Amino acid sequence: MLVSVIIGVYNAEKYLAQTLDSGASQTGLVHGKKNNGIEVILIDDFSKGNSRKIIEQYTYILEQKGFCVRSITHQQNKGTTKSYTEGALMARGKYFKILDHDDLLASERAPVEPVEYMESMETRGCQVGAVFSKSLYIDAQNVVFGEKRFPFPFLPYEAEDGVIAKKWGRFVLAFSPIYPFMHGSSVVRTKCWQELSAGLLSRKNIGLFDVAFAIYAMHSNAWEVAYLRSPSLRYRIHATNFTQGIMDRNSWADILNGYYEEVFPKGLLLAIIKRWNRCIQYLKSSFHRIKGADAFKSIKLFR
Repeated sequence: MLVSVIIGVYNAEKYLAQTLDSGASQTGLVHGKKNNGIEVILIDDFSKGNSRKIIEQYTYILEQKGFCVRSITHQQNKGTTKSYTEGALMARGKYFKILDHDDLLASERAPVEPVEYMESMETRGCQVGAVFSKSLYIDAQNVVFGEKRFPFPFLPYEAEDGVIAKKWGRFVLAFSPIYPFMHGSSVVRTKCWQELSAGLLSRKNIGLFDVAFAIYAMHSNAWEVAYLRSPSLRYRIHATNFTQGIMDRNSWADILNGYYEEVFPKGLLLAIIKRWNRCIQYLKSSFHRIKGADAFKSIKLFR
């Protein structure tokens, strides 16, 4: 198995079929050979409604197209991080990509291009542990209204394709008030994730994702991190997920704080945390002040 696509599902009947359709459209890997293609892992986190029926329907559709499909149904809600941790631990792929139940893969080769890049770099002796890609913002009607790119989402400059210099990547992650990578915009080498997540898995039984994973990868001596301009993800902005990313960022606070204490002097660490808190509070207050679609499209100010 070359790549596993891990899809977390929770009360997702409104958008789940579109998400799975984007997965079923993937080309460029050998689907028919289950030891050399795409594996789809569906994790139903105790959903209500018709999510389970949609999963069963698309399990058949995906298998008919040659994908290897595995699904899990939780008997109680465990949350996003634990669900994705479970998926990453059971993944058979050399690489994996997480995909939320309301987002879309941006093209028919969304996970393939990063995999090809990492395989190519491996032949040159360069161990790339993760490839992050540009993300596109879409609304409830799938209309693209913005993008998120590296290094600074709020500036017009965009980095070239290639390995990110570690010092530059660390600087951006430490000082940019807006995280430069969208949740789900990466393809990760499974071995890299296992090694970097080992400590957290033993302490809290969860793995590294999003901000925390990017930080650990940027400070790793064993693994490189790369960026590709070709979009891999269409990230949907709608009422039930606008503040979710903000709250997830808060949930990582203890992990980030403990790690940064090993890297930065306490005075600088405190300044970074205060900057993040100001940004989070501003985004929260902005969301409650603005009503309707403008609240979601205002995210363009922070991309």
